[in-house]
Amino acid sequence: MKEIDLVIPLGPTIDNYEELRYVLRSAEKHLKGLRNVYVYGKCPNWVKDVNHVPCLVKHKRKNHDIIHKLLLAGMSEKHDDAFMWCSDDQMFLSACDPEKYTTARDGQLLDQLGDRRTFWNKCHVATSRALVSAGYHEAYYYDVHVPHVVEKSTILATFSRIRWREEPGWCIWSLLYNIAASEDVIYAQHLKSTTLEIKVKATFEFPPESQNAVEEACSSKNFLGLHDGAFNEHMRAFLEAKFPEKSRWEK
Repeated sequence: MKEIDLVIPLGPTIDNYEELRYVLRSAEKHLKGLRNVYVYGKCPNWVKDVNHVPCLVKHKRKNHDIIHKLLLAGMSEKHDDAFMWCSDDQMFLSACDPEKYTTARDGQLLDQLGDRRTFWNKCHVATSRALVSAGYHEAYYYDVHVPHVVEKSTILATFSRIRWREEPGWCIWSLLYNIAASEDVIYAQHLKSTTLEIKVKATFEFPPESQNAVEEACSSKNFLGLHDGAFNEHMRAFLEAKFPEKSRWEK
């Protein structure tokens, strides 16, 4: 089995990153062939033996900051061409084999705002229009909040074509996979897409009301994704019960 690095971007403002404990524990348990962990950004003081890459440049938008870190990883000689990219709030709930991993998508990007003018909807529209302008007329939605196997060459090829620092921001994985998947078959191993099925992931946008609610939602799922504010005492109890042992990256 080919080994793979796990790359995790962290922002500049949060000190504790409690969710990260369970990301690391879940990856150690379920990510096959896991070699090294890389943290791009601010690293909490309870973490040990990771490869820390400080990122001092601050961007106005969170997704601009993420693209910046993704590009740094794409240009780094420390990684093999393919690595696993995982946010600090995405947990592996079952075995994940990077060599067989497929990227999930869910319908198409919005191409107009209508009555909904949230920041994320604006990202949808900006991404869709950028793709159409670049000649990609079927713009699918890949930002489904799960880890991604990504190639360095794919990152560089994608973001060299898009003025990614522009407002309002981007649906990052929708940009990458729509462009890369339309390129050469060399990318096919990591860019096979599947329609997102309900069993793929459990997502919590708001704090769960009980530990049982989390357990029921996560039953038979591959991944768990948390939105800001969804990590409360019930979520912590579920994760502590599921991943009770410290990972080798915790003091």
